[in-house]
Amino acid sequence: MTIHVTASADYGHRAFPDATGWHVDDTGQLHITKTGSGNVASFHPGAWAAVERSAESAPKTTAVVTLHTKGESSAGQKALNFIADYSDERNKAWAKYTPGLSAQMHVTDAVAERFEQGGRYLLTFQREE
Repeated sequence: MTIHVTASADYGHRAFPDATGWHVDDTGQLHITKTGSGNVASFHPGAWAAVERSAESAPKTTAVVTLHTKGESSAGQKALNFIADYSDERNKAWAKYTPGLSAQMHVTDAVAERFEQGGRYLLTFQREE
């Protein structure tokens, strides 16, 4: 089971794959918990927007990537080139075993407008059954 926290713009999305629950205290602080371990994370009021629990059907590998380049592809399309963001703490675990990452996708101009060059994005790989 994973607890997902949608945080403020400064913190983005956080996932806690081994967490078993959460609660909000009297001050509005969110606490993510794990049976047998107690509190695994806390978010101050205003640092989180939503929290949800989801069952995992397959393991996920996530990485934080930066949109390195955004260029013309073909008529009405853009090529988006992403590279790993090694300044993000969440990348340390997978970077030990996968020291490099680059990904490219071609999207319509309308979709490309959603991506800002230099912006950071969470990339998730999960096997589809």
